[in-house]
Amino acid sequence: GGSTWGAKFTDYVPMVALAESTDVTNAFNSAVKIAANLGLGVEFPTDASYTISKMVNILPGVTYVEGNGTTITWASNMPSQGGIKLVHEWSKPPVTDFTISGFTLDLNNQKGVRGIWGEDMSRVTIEDNNFINVGAARAIMLQAARMDVEDNIIQNNYVYGVNNNMTASNSDTAILISSKIS
Repeated sequence: GGSTWGAKFTDYVPMVALAESTDVTNAFNSAVKIAANLGLGVEFPTDASYTISKMVNILPGVTYVEGNGTTITWASNMPSQGGIKLVHEWSKPPVTDFTISGFTLDLNNQKGVRGIWGEDMSRVTIEDNNFINVGAARAIMLQAARMDVEDNIIQNNYVYGVNNNMTASNSDTAILISSKIS
């Protein structure tokens, strides 16, 4: 549905209506499901601080996720390749016409995690985000798996490595784009 506790979402899904603790993994995934069903976006409160402890899956149909200055920290038990994933399931179309912006994403110097990543997306904008404590991780990864990655915009994002040193990231590739199927 498009509501929780009797509220009806018509403009966007507010995270504040769903978050019950500082670990917002389940609430974030729930907000995304509601937004995807309604063709809406998800908005975080201004300058909040949260944690995620496993994958957050952005589904086709979500139009945007706005951080409004919120910081999300990857929990110390985040699985490898965990992060915010733009989902492309075999039986469904990929994420398109989507924007994610306004976050500080703290990857907590964990090896192998991802910031924002996904496969086969087009017309996706990733802008005005700060990726901190990237360590041996990837801040942004867009990958062609079953179809070409096209018409995406990555702008005004800042990636900071270990201990937030902008010039000394230990990541093999902080931003990786694989745009064509071979």
